[in-house]
Amino acid sequence: STIRRRIRNEADNRRRPKRVCIRNDVEEHNCGTVSEQCGFCGAVYWKEEKNTAHKYTKCCHDRKVQLPAFPDAPELLKVLLTENSPDAKNYRQRIREYNSAFAFASMGAQIKPPRGTGPYCYRLHGQVYHRVSPLYASDQHKESYGQLYIFDSSEATEKRLSNNQNSLQHVFKKT
Repeated sequence: STIRRRIRNEADNRRRPKRVCIRNDVEEHNCGTVSEQCGFCGAVYWKEEKNTAHKYTKCCHDRKVQLPAFPDAPELLKVLLTENSPDAKNYRQRIREYNSAFAFASMGAQIKPPRGTGPYCYRLHGQVYHRVSPLYASDQHKESYGQLYIFDSSEATEKRLSNNQNSLQHVFKKT
């Protein structure tokens, strides 16, 4: 039938390698250096980003928008995010594990890490889910997420550690 033929054609198209066009005649574009600053908030701009009034207004709209400064991060977090000690490297490599250990719900999504180097980030693709577990764990499952917040803090820390074997115990206890 027509429907079967269409489904078969779609399946064949998915199996075929995609054609890739590689062109070497593309000119490089360079925006220059970020050399301009907003006179009010200090945001940096390229020269060409001025509006028709020759002002940079995409940041604070001539001081109409004023955001409070971020508070300083706790000292332990600064150390873990900036230093090159073995503990700090472990923390950065497993930052999602540490974060998830203290979350109330689990997050489900298709995660696609971007290629290349740079600061830690991840890209989510498709639907994002938050799964909330019942208040008490069943006999077959370990306590996790929000279930750990009804325990004494030291007992909850031990349970979090048993759920995250690759995390460092002394770093976990500090956080």
